[in-house]
Amino acid sequence: MKELKQVNIILPPNPTDEPMSLKGFQFPPNADIVHPLEEQKVYTLDSKNGNRYLKEVSFAGYDESIYKYLTLEGEAYLTSHSLVLIKNDNFIPVNLLTFYFYTRSKVLTEKLSNIKYTDNPNREFQRDYIKDKIDFLINYASSNSILFIDGPLIGGDLYTYMIHAIDKFIGNNIIPIFFVKNSDSNLVTDYLTDLTGRYNSDMHWSHTLLKNGQRTRFYKYMDQNNPQNAKIFCYLKPFKLCPQRIEFHVDTYDRYKDNISNILDLVYYLLLVQGDLKNPQIRPIAIAEKYARATLKAVNINRLLHVSGLTPTINQTRFGE
Repeated sequence: MKELKQVNIILPPNPTDEPMSLKGFQFPPNADIVHPLEEQKVYTLDSKNGNRYLKEVSFAGYDESIYKYLTLEGEAYLTSHSLVLIKNDNFIPVNLLTFYFYTRSKVLTEKLSNIKYTDNPNREFQRDYIKDKIDFLINYASSNSILFIDGPLIGGDLYTYMIHAIDKFIGNNIIPIFFVKNSDSNLVTDYLTDLTGRYNSDMHWSHTLLKNGQRTRFYKYMDQNNPQNAKIFCYLKPFKLCPQRIEFHVDTYDRYKDNISNILDLVYYLLLVQGDLKNPQIRPIAIAEKYARATLKAVNINRLLHVSGLTPTINQTRFGE
């Protein structure tokens, strides 16, 4: 792995004017279904094929690092979005730093235009965070490439933001793939009757089922009321550790179906190359994580907020880094 020499900080692009719908319920809703897309229960991955395929495609990894600072006046969030492009064995980083301050005090927002009033700071931050993430990736991810994204495709009330962005990725011939390392989800074990009640979670089931270097078959999870709210996923186990869930939006899977097998071999190869048994990640995401953390530390947010006159909470003073 080449030495990481610099961090490029890019100012955020102007937000798009295109509205994105937001629904006030958790996804998936009750009208949903899970079913397998492949006959075999287990497939063995080929790291040699992954190494071969690596030379034929362009790809990038995304991760972020978030620092939350609590004050009596409100909540501050500093986020480092990190995208690492891999080209000719070089790692090219692009980083975006964003800062938001949220308060429930209308008086403060009347005095200061650069803070946001909200009755739910965490939810408002999640909204800003996902919009910034999408705009950042659409603006800086290379066309005609595979984009490895740390985190789920669908998460909570704000899932529609990423769902609506899929068309933009596909329009640029970008294949977005989502990685979930920690999850207590039971999508498969709850919906397949022969597994119900036997396992604590899908991670527990897939860990028991898989050997090193194997994946489960693909499953389709769909909201019957809206076919667009769907994903294709499998579980992959590179080492004798907890598996990971690999997710595609259904449109991505359908469009690039012929490439999926090669892509999963590439994923397995990149996991082996990184070789981190304590924190198994594919190399592009692992490098993006390092840049995200380094960029976050480049700003002494504690000092900036301290001199601003804000009053940190007791827990922030005790436990804040």
